[in-house]
Amino acid sequence: MERFLKACPNRRISGLLADREFIGTAWFTYLQRLDIDPCIRLTATTVVGTGKMPVWACFKQMQPGAVRFWHHARKVYGVSLLVAATCNPAGEVLYLAYRGQAGKNLARDARRWQAENLHAALKTRGFHLEDTGLTQAERVSTLLTAVSITFIWACLTGEIQATEHTVRRKKHGHLQVSVFRLGLDHLQDLLAHPSRSSWSTLEALIACFE
Repeated sequence: MERFLKACPNRRISGLLADREFIGTAWFTYLQRLDIDPCIRLTATTVVGTGKMPVWACFKQMQPGAVRFWHHARKVYGVSLLVAATCNPAGEVLYLAYRGQAGKNLARDARRWQAENLHAALKTRGFHLEDTGLTQAERVSTLLTAVSITFIWACLTGEIQATEHTVRRKKHGHLQVSVFRLGLDHLQDLLAHPSRSSWSTLEALIACFE
């Protein structure tokens, strides 16, 4: 953060999006001193308010799809913030500390989550981008463009595969294999075993971009 501020001294940071690894009193008070509004996920055990109450105790019995939020700020890691909670289809509850409107901040976090999934797919869950050893910015940019397009293609292919084949789900409701992984594996199989049938299938999948 300090390196960024030195590099861009005239740019005001209106907000910072982050996952649950980026929490703590030192971090939250640091952002407050810089006048940066957080939009940061909290762990279920994060203590809120002036007592010892964990945040999960403030949002009990949430049903999938439900959204709840505070109307008044409380202390979160030493800073007065609002907190919203939403429950996904698998029954997992997300807790978000923020300033401003709940809906806008939840939408921002959803976009951050998409970027995080892309980042994971580019690395260990898919393309192992770091193994290339590239350091020149222009070459890295070209490679990122190529794998980002492939990521989209794999996701679209995975969505088609998920509708055509039964995909097992884990106990918490998530697919046993992600849509991205499902599509990437299918594309790899088609390219590794070329035939008239596989090329025909690839042509049909390319049409997904039209």
